[in-house]
Amino acid sequence: MPEPEPDAEPLPDAEPVPDRDRDRAAGEPETARMAIVIDDAGYSYVDLAPFLEVGFPLTVAILPKLPYSEICAMRASEAGHEVIVHLPLEASDGRDPGPGTIYHGQDPEAIRSSLRRSLQTVPGYTGANNHMGSKAGEDLSTVRAVLREFARMSNDDFFFLDSRTSPDSVIPEAARELGIPALERHVFIDNNPDPDAMAENVRQGAQLALEQGHAVLIGHVQNPELATVLRDLYDELKEKGIEFVTTSQLVAGRSER
Repeated sequence: MPEPEPDAEPLPDAEPVPDRDRDRAAGEPETARMAIVIDDAGYSYVDLAPFLEVGFPLTVAILPKLPYSEICAMRASEAGHEVIVHLPLEASDGRDPGPGTIYHGQDPEAIRSSLRRSLQTVPGYTGANNHMGSKAGEDLSTVRAVLREFARMSNDDFFFLDSRTSPDSVIPEAARELGIPALERHVFIDNNPDPDAMAENVRQGAQLALEQGHAVLIGHVQNPELATVLRDLYDELKEKGIEFVTTSQLVAGRSER
């Protein structure tokens, strides 16, 4: 099972964040929306199962063409969570991102064929984010081809979440150019899998959400203690004004304002 890609500094969204509601009642906590994405599902249903019972909506990012890709997508949807495709893109360090990888400079027809086969293994997806991708995600022509074909094969509400594995990612630029809704990751939760470190990173994400109206956090399914951390923090963060939403709800909320 591949390791999570190294973290980067929290990064702002590519587009301005809308103002929050300023007309709330006196004393009412300020509401901010936070989406938590669980990456790397598909290798085992056992790894995913604890996350499906956290008690609030998650976005589950499923790697395509793996033994449990389809069952993980089905079970996540049945549990009320969002499913997105965790699309493998070529990494700069030579690591293998896994089946269905899109490579830097790959022919558009090859990209189209690879995507078609990958999407068949992740039923019910609403959008996508990149798995690794620090090389392919820096090449504008490759990213354009990926996003164009992804959108063509998907429904009208399709969006792409840039995991920000590279500070030089051109995914937001290409998405704007093609008119595809896009988000960016702000915090990786579990580069350090110690429960206290993970809890601190979730609180950091919540603070960002309170400051700017929303935040996107990414964790990984191979860290089962993260599910416990999320359950334990739920009441604390809700009292502070955090609303837990899916990534597509963030996209929809931005488009309505």
